[in-house]
Amino acid sequence: MDDRSRRADMPQEGRGTSDPRRLNPSNPLLYVAIALLVVAVLLLPPISLVTRLQERGFTRLEPAGARLTSPDGLSLAAASPAPNGGNLAVKVSAVPPQAFQEGQAGGAWDSARQALPSYLTLKSPLYEITTQGPAEAKVQLSVAIPKDAGALQTLDLYTWDGAAWHWLPGHVDQAQGVITSEVDRVPGVVAVMQSSLLPVVTSTEAGVDESLTDGAEATLNEVYPLGLRLGQDGALEGQVEDIAWTGKANLLPMVRNYGQGVTGDTLTAVLTDQTSRQRQIAALAQAATGYTGIVLDYQGLDPSLRDAYTSLVRDAATALHAQGFQIGIVVGPAVRSGATWNTGGYDWRALGAAADFLLIPGPDEPVAYDVDGAASDLLSWAVGEVDRRKIMFLVSASSLDQAGAIFAPVTDETALRSFGQVASEPISSTVTVGTPVPVTIKSQASQLVFDEAAMTYRYDYESGGQRHTVWLSTPSALAQRLRWVGVYNLRGVALRDLLRGTGAAARVAALAQILKSAQLPPASAPAVVWTIRDPSGRVVTQTTTLDNSRLDVSAGEPGAYSVGAAIGDTTLGQVSIQVAAAATATPAATETPTGTPTNTPKPTATPRPTNTPGPSPTPAPTNTAGPTSPP
Repeated sequence: MDDRSRRADMPQEGRGTSDPRRLNPSNPLLYVAIALLVVAVLLLPPISLVTRLQERGFTRLEPAGARLTSPDGLSLAAASPAPNGGNLAVKVSAVPPQAFQEGQAGGAWDSARQALPSYLTLKSPLYEITTQGPAEAKVQLSVAIPKDAGALQTLDLYTWDGAAWHWLPGHVDQAQGVITSEVDRVPGVVAVMQSSLLPVVTSTEAGVDESLTDGAEATLNEVYPLGLRLGQDGALEGQVEDIAWTGKANLLPMVRNYGQGVTGDTLTAVLTDQTSRQRQIAALAQAATGYTGIVLDYQGLDPSLRDAYTSLVRDAATALHAQGFQIGIVVGPAVRSGATWNTGGYDWRALGAAADFLLIPGPDEPVAYDVDGAASDLLSWAVGEVDRRKIMFLVSASSLDQAGAIFAPVTDETALRSFGQVASEPISSTVTVGTPVPVTIKSQASQLVFDEAAMTYRYDYESGGQRHTVWLSTPSALAQRLRWVGVYNLRGVALRDLLRGTGAAARVAALAQILKSAQLPPASAPAVVWTIRDPSGRVVTQTTTLDNSRLDVSAGEPGAYSVGAAIGDTTLGQVSIQVAAAATATPAATETPTGTPTNTPKPTATPRPTNTPGPSPTPAPTNTAGPTSPP
């Protein structure tokens, strides 16, 4: 075929035959394709029109990226990447507190206002946070402290989930004027609340040999009977001691992993064996039967088992709660570490969320309970990790013997007898009728001194070449510890050794008086009661104080006299004095012997706390249900 023939066979322009390689403007599919292409360009990155429209008014949060700062006082930032690589964007609106409280915030907030517990007062706006993307992202919150806020020690963050108010962890930064928090999920609502003090729970542990006086039964509303021990295989050994309790307090047996009959690292063995772990949970539920619940006092936890212990407590709490029981946890002491506290193997935040209450040990040092001391510093941090309505402040009620940095509880009898015993001072001649005989508490210890920071008396002595300091248990020292419960509006106080040995009745009476009074008791040295018995058997008593403990005894008739001294239930010995007749022809008239203190006891300074007085006067035997902590 020649070129002319080929050209004849090809479609010619204008002959009505379309070229498939050319777009036909009259074809409707052409416009559909163009529209789809335009939509794709707008929807896909980098334009992403839909996302941009949706994010109008939203701020995208990314680690080390943008931070949303609301003009009303809320700041949000991403603490870690969103799960599965998602993008988190947030928008914040604020409801003024007055509008909320007066019911003018709209019907959607009516249920939130009605459900707000009476012990909470809204101080900030209600920050409503709307999210786009994965709300499970970990974020950092910063909320400005309201100008009309009261005591900073009682401020909390709360969230509303549409059905109930829940406490949020958060730490007050007074220097920056904010409350900061880091949470694993973006809360829908955040607000600053001022908490008030609920009826204080007072508790103690109790063994079979400890005196449960009428005063204790009237004052305590939680008691932790001892006797149960953790076994190697997760079972419980021993039995709950019968403390013959007839009061109205809730009884929660305490289980320990230390003490007589416990060998080896039983806690590690249980936490690392699944079978023992399940047996432990079942044993705890069984032990709680017939009581209000159970308290775990497991000490010496290896920090590497922190998560394992938290998991055990969480599962035990689930099992106990299913049967209507409570669970309390005694955590290990916290150690200051820079700007925060190191709690070792005990995750206070996670344990506080799972358990009904935590018993948090206060510092050992008596001076730590002074204004702005370590006790206040610890509690300021603790209420940011654990809902304050779950914190029992665990402190000692006994006298303490300090050797270096070690503080050991001692009975009042041991503490007082270590100070000295009754002795008469030598005189140059024979004791005759009318001659004053000095009698005192003779001691190898240093002079008894008042320590204002500890609000108690102390003395030093040497033993085995080491210096010891004994801190006496006094009502003012006990009040010094208890007042922090009121400053931070805690659930209550747990007193170790309250019922131990001599002086238990006096300690309980002091506790009852402290709970009834809004004022701290004045500090005073222990009272020394002298008993003077003359030859005919007649008795005269005189009272001094331990810091002014010399007494001049003057006899009115010849014969044998005995002089003894006691502080409360503790006797400090006695001495005998032989008195001769006066060298006169006419015997002197018989007089009743008297004891004349040579020094008038001087009153000690009244404590000068600057914080809010201590616990509420009305203890509550049962726990008041409140908002639950977020999981």
